[in-house]
Amino acid sequence: MVYYCKFGSPSVEFSDQNIQLYSLRKSAEAWNELVNWVENREELDKAKDRMVFILNCFGLSLAQLLGQNDPVDSNFRYPIDMLKYILDSAAIDSAKKRDLETTFSDFNKFYNAAHHFGSPKYRKIDELTIDKLNNFRRMVIDIWDAVCGLHDANGSQHSVSEVIIFNDFS
Repeated sequence: MVYYCKFGSPSVEFSDQNIQLYSLRKSAEAWNELVNWVENREELDKAKDRMVFILNCFGLSLAQLLGQNDPVDSNFRYPIDMLKYILDSAAIDSAKKRDLETTFSDFNKFYNAAHHFGSPKYRKIDELTIDKLNNFRRMVIDIWDAVCGLHDANGSQHSVSEVIIFNDFS
C-alpha cells in the first residue's frame, strides 16, 4: 500500500500527490486572493463563496493530515479525537492545546455546514466572517506545525507557514 500523504513514508514528496499539502496550498491561494479583494474593495460579492471554498480546503487538509498521521490503528476515529492525541504528544502548553481544541470544535461546525451545504446549513454559513476564517487559518497552521513537529527529528521548529504563504491584512 502506498501512503500518499503520510509523513515518514518513503513515497512522500511535497507535490500535488500530497493531498493535505495541496489542499493547504489551494486554501492559501484563495485566502491571498480574498485579502486582495478586501483591501482593494473588489469582487466582495464573491467573498462568501471564496470563504466557503477556503474553509473546505482547510477541512480537507486537516482531515487528510490528521487521518494519515493518526498513530492509533482503528477503522475510524473522529478528527477531534485524532487532534487530541496529536496535541497530547506535541510540545504544546495546556492553554494553547485548549485553545486549539476549542477553535477546532467551532471550525468543525462551520466545516460540516460548508461541505454538506444546503438550505438547512445557510444560517451557519451566514455566521462565517473574515475574522472567524482568519482565526481558523491560524488554527490550521498551528495544527500543521504540531503534526510536523512530531516528525521533525532535528527539532528545527519550522512552520508550514514558511512554505505555504498566507498574506495578512495590512
